[in-house]
Amino acid sequence: MSIVTYGNHNIDTATLPVASIDSLLRKGISHFLGNEQASKVTAWVESVTKEKNVAPTDEEKAAKKAEFIKSAIEALVAGTVGTRVSGPRVEPIEAARNTIARKEVTDILRAANIKVPKGDEAVKFADGTEKTLAQMIATRLEKFGDRIEKEAQKKLAEDARRVKAASATVAAVESKTADALGL
Repeated sequence: MSIVTYGNHNIDTATLPVASIDSLLRKGISHFLGNEQASKVTAWVESVTKEKNVAPTDEEKAAKKAEFIKSAIEALVAGTVGTRVSGPRVEPIEAARNTIARKEVTDILRAANIKVPKGDEAVKFADGTEKTLAQMIATRLEKFGDRIEKEAQKKLAEDARRVKAASATVAAVESKTADALGL
């Protein structure tokens, strides 16, 4: 078993009675196979409807739901539920730089009444060149990298100061509360 953290509470699952564990498992499985798979079906229906301009039939929805549930049970048995494979995370400074460059590019496009492209969509410019949003962001970083780097460093420093100040405030409130309660 393990320790499960919920808010400020730590629960040692090894100390839970079997009835509590069984109840939590029933609720978790019901939620996982019910709500989570139904949400996937809803997303699938919206995607198919948007793509084909026709909603799937009730039979198609039921078949897709059965497919999602079967896959979910296989993941449950394989022990892969709750695990996620993702690419490497970027450093905070890189994320901040990208966020700043993205905002600048989207602000420029919107000011020019140009729709911000999504995914592989490209904007065609007057000189005939076409660029995706990712390419425009890369160009922005190339041309204005030093300035954006400084802004990103400043933002990260401000964020760190805010976190430190909030932590100090929480500690002070907890101390006053403990004093008031005589703890």
